Amino acid sequence: MKYKIAAIQMSVIPGEKEENEKKAMQFLDEAASSGVKAACLPEYFLQGPPHKDQTMEEVRAFAEAIPGPTISRFCEKAAKLGMFIVAGSIIELKDDQLYNTSVLIDSHGEIVGSYQKAHPEDAPAKH
Repeated sequence: MKYKIAAIQMSVIPGEKEENEKKAMQFLDEAASSGVKAACLPEYFLQGPPHKDQTMEEVRAFAEAIPGPTISRFCEKAAKLGMFIVAGSIIELKDDQLYNTSVLIDSHGEIVGSYQKAHPEDAPAKH
């Protein structure tokens, strides 16, 4: 049995979370229409990577829990499309700590795995 998979590359507008999410959803729809059964979004696809000139408050403004509202929408999309989705990575806030977290969602819309990096890349905490 063969499966089509997609590695999605997209330009991210720094700080424009809603616009970037909309673009990611469109890419997932496009992938599904061509028979893709698993798609991987890029790292920091929602807001772009944090950088050393940002304050921790600015980085925290983009963070959310997992599951949270954004990942829940990607779970709904995965179930609707019958597609596995690797939600590249988002900035996760867990126990007052920030993580660069990638989430694996199955074709039924369930979170089946995640991976947390200890620090978001180039975040103020690293400098």
